[in-house]
Amino acid sequence: AAAAAGTAELQREADALRTAAAAAAREAEYSVSLAEERAAERGRAAQALERQLREAQSSVAELEETAGLRGAELEQVNAQLVAAGVEGRRLDSLAGLARREAEAADAARHEAEARAAEVGAKLEGATKLLQRQTR
Repeated sequence: AAAAAGTAELQREADALRTAAAAAAREAEYSVSLAEERAAERGRAAQALERQLREAQSSVAELEETAGLRGAELEQVNAQLVAAGVEGRRLDSLAGLARREAEAADAARHEAEARAAEVGAKLEGATKLLQRQTR
């Protein structure tokens, strides 16, 4: 009876470890998924900003070629270039943030994998002990 009670307790512990491992894996997958979505969104925003910057630069070049711009027009173009530079710095900042989020997601995934391996090892030990006790 004591062996059966011990076996039942080990089985409950093994079930709890399996549940914890599955929860840790789901949590890591969710974290990675969120970080990947954020990185993809920032990547798309960065591409759109780069396109806008190229278009603005192209427009400036066309204006300079076709019109020998006067002072007021040059000031406007300079303001656009300054704004494009600000956008470029913001884009660099977003790219850095996306990289850091991806790194954090990788770290979370590695941590979850390590926890899952640890839980798996405990589960294997509990299973072997359970097998020995049922023999």
